[in-house]
Amino acid sequence: MSNDKAKFRRMSRERRARRRHRLGYCVRCFSPQGRYPAGTQFVHEGVFHADEEVVFSLVRGSSWERLDCDVPYSEFNWALPQELRLWAALMFCEKIGEPRMCLYPVTTELHWLEVRNLEMNNQTVQRVRRLLLEETEYTLDYPSARPMQAGQRILRRFDLFEDKMFALDRLASFWLALDNFDYLILRAAHAMIKSDMLTRHREFREEAVIVLYIALEASFSYIKDILILKGNSNPSAHDVALWLHEEFDADWGLDPSMPGVGYFSEFYEDRIMTMHPSSRFGEMPYAPLMNDDYIHLRCALREIFAYLVSDAHGADRIELLAKHGGMGKKGVR
Repeated sequence: MSNDKAKFRRMSRERRARRRHRLGYCVRCFSPQGRYPAGTQFVHEGVFHADEEVVFSLVRGSSWERLDCDVPYSEFNWALPQELRLWAALMFCEKIGEPRMCLYPVTTELHWLEVRNLEMNNQTVQRVRRLLLEETEYTLDYPSARPMQAGQRILRRFDLFEDKMFALDRLASFWLALDNFDYLILRAAHAMIKSDMLTRHREFREEAVIVLYIALEASFSYIKDILILKGNSNPSAHDVALWLHEEFDADWGLDPSMPGVGYFSEFYEDRIMTMHPSSRFGEMPYAPLMNDDYIHLRCALREIFAYLVSDAHGADRIELLAKHGGMGKKGVR
């Protein structure tokens, strides 16, 4: 911990404004509206912690502008690249058929620490935890949360899953495989996280599916780049669909898509009618969507991106293939 023990505290907003493009340690609080894996998960220069009183991530990070001076200006790039890298790695640890996380970061609850060096260990986690509970206004008062008394303050219990419900043994490898310059993956992960957040509010579930379309488009572009590297100079939507069949569906003995059938073609018409109120399919008074559209697309994209990042399927898929008689040609790393 070096000599920073005596001044372990939040950095003032004025001081952070002067140092906004420098590397530092930032703590992001999470909302009781989310659902999280219980416990503490470490990566190099980062940690995610969740218990019934507090949920937070801690990373050594900096602004997008420091990472890339050519990024466009935005008033909505509140998540730091290193934060997105950690959250994406965590989300990719979901298992097929098991509960989905809902990472719900709070945009207004970001704290920079007045320290130069931190070791990512349990002592640091406990110090950050005490800082959030004792020295900040971390109450996050949501009506749907279950209250708990703690002295004169009201805290909120969090919705937690047992960590064994996730493949957290893959977290470190996802973190290492991801890169701050994997813009397509980070954009997709951000979209998936925001889609999950929207589903916690019934009135915004239509928008949750729309946001997933961004992640779908990112996966399409990413796979096209893979095919280009393999020698296909102008891959079509059908070529991308064939890649998906080869890497995922062939193991189940399914037939490949018919010629001309594109990537996730089953979503194509609904996507057009959702995004274009007037199209060749007619005029739409509302989006022709279902809750299952979110569930199917969110689960499929999580598995696809986990595979793209790690270049391997998870043990959960291999076990599922073996249980149901699939061929299971893809190995685990």
